[in-house]
Amino acid sequence: MIPWAAVLVSGLASLLVSVSFSALREPLPFYHDEFSYLLAADTFAQGRVSNPTHPCWEHFESFHILQTPRYVSKYPPAQGLFLAFGQRFAGRPIVGAWLGVALGSAAVCWMLQGWTRPRWALLGGLLTAFHHGIHSGIDVTSTIYSWSQSFWGGGPAMIGGALLFGALPRLARRPTVPTSLGLAIGLVLLANSRPFEGFLVALLAAGTLLVLWVRSRTLTASTIIARVLIPAAVVLVPCVAAMAFYNRSITGSVTRMPYSLYEAAYNPVPIFTAWQRPSPMPEYRHDTIRDFFGGWVLDQWSQQQTLVGWWRYHRDQILGWLWRFYVGPLVIPFVAIPFVIRRRWNAVAAAACLLLIVPHLLTIGIQPHYAAPVFGCVMLLIVEGLRQIAVSRYRSFRVGPALVAVTLIMALAKLGVAAHARAMTPSGWTGDRARIEASLKARGGRHLIIVRYGTDHNVHQEWVYNRADIDSARVVWARDMTARKNASLLNYFRDRTIWLLDPDDDAGRLTRYTSPSSEGPSAPLSTVQRDLSSHP
Repeated sequence: MIPWAAVLVSGLASLLVSVSFSALREPLPFYHDEFSYLLAADTFAQGRVSNPTHPCWEHFESFHILQTPRYVSKYPPAQGLFLAFGQRFAGRPIVGAWLGVALGSAAVCWMLQGWTRPRWALLGGLLTAFHHGIHSGIDVTSTIYSWSQSFWGGGPAMIGGALLFGALPRLARRPTVPTSLGLAIGLVLLANSRPFEGFLVALLAAGTLLVLWVRSRTLTASTIIARVLIPAAVVLVPCVAAMAFYNRSITGSVTRMPYSLYEAAYNPVPIFTAWQRPSPMPEYRHDTIRDFFGGWVLDQWSQQQTLVGWWRYHRDQILGWLWRFYVGPLVIPFVAIPFVIRRRWNAVAAAACLLLIVPHLLTIGIQPHYAAPVFGCVMLLIVEGLRQIAVSRYRSFRVGPALVAVTLIMALAKLGVAAHARAMTPSGWTGDRARIEASLKARGGRHLIIVRYGTDHNVHQEWVYNRADIDSARVVWARDMTARKNASLLNYFRDRTIWLLDPDDDAGRLTRYTSPSSEGPSAPLSTVQRDLSSHP
């Protein structure tokens, strides 16, 4: 198969898998981060880089979202832009996630064409396409593993890393302007999706390329400048300027990202556990936010302050999460890793993987999409392992092809199991939230839901998230506060039907809300006037 056709087939196969799995169960946001990325998507889709602070912003505070000085997601913009594309042109943000993973699968195939033989590059592209179906989740919480069925990201960084490492051997052998442009686009995607991990792999790639250029007897400085540096600058300079503008419009500084502003305001727990110590606890306005940062996040830091605790934590993170996600049923090829890394380029890929894992041994944690920049490198090690196994023999028998076939059958079987599980598994609390919002929209009019949590509320189940333009939203979610503060909220939204929701109540019913006149925590004065028929 010709190279561009293999790239196209890999991307289309990924898109087919993504659409099929979304048809089995509608992707809904579950984790805090997903709602934050959806806010970014909604903001970008409306043609804005950020939103003004709402007059009642204290009621809308939520995880991973800045309310002041601007109302915006704390995360870099790449994933939000992909989701915004889906929202703007297809009416569904998840289409942007499909597109990110499909382009990532195509980019991985293109990358592998520069590292290994064409047929193995195609196999790697197809395995990448099936990968996110395999990890679409046995239950709703494990959609974290599927970048095409969640809103958490992974696709942009996977594309960026594949473009970076795909350009590396090509620029070392024979630099061309298109390859240099691909390298620059990869760097931009990494900087705007996983900047820390992207910086690390970019350093490795730059160092490798520099060494190879110095040793080259055919490449001249003028060739490198004309074919690599100048084309890359054409992409990088305006993109860096746009990043500076984005930061300044939100934080007031061209170098300070919204992420750092949010962390300084809400999170007292440092990133690195070995030498950093927690800061004083901020004054939180809501118990659930305090319980998250002062409880769950701080507990993760505390767990790693002993050697035994550190080992147990990272054993689960590295050997559990990362191994299960990146390898899973493709474990057989790793038997051949000692032979695979004898090749120089394979050793570079293995070094890139280690370079991302080692720093995270000193941090609070690592999620699968943190290592997305080296997804292509992992896939290279897998297909090179399969290539080594394919020629193996036991005495006079060629056992290699059988082992390769077993590996592929295991992957396809896992894909089928994941499809069945996705179709049979309900959406959980996030499905309840979506049904409530859909029911209110179907009733007509405009609504405000005041959310009151119980004392044993699960801090990972957050209901209070809103659209970018809160005032124009037909359904607004707000936190319950004191009677006086609630009075200001109710006065501001006096043209709306007001509801009270306690997600932790056994009945879990949505009731009409009337504000009390006395001070103290607010409470409904009336009994249930009307339950939503579609919400049990």
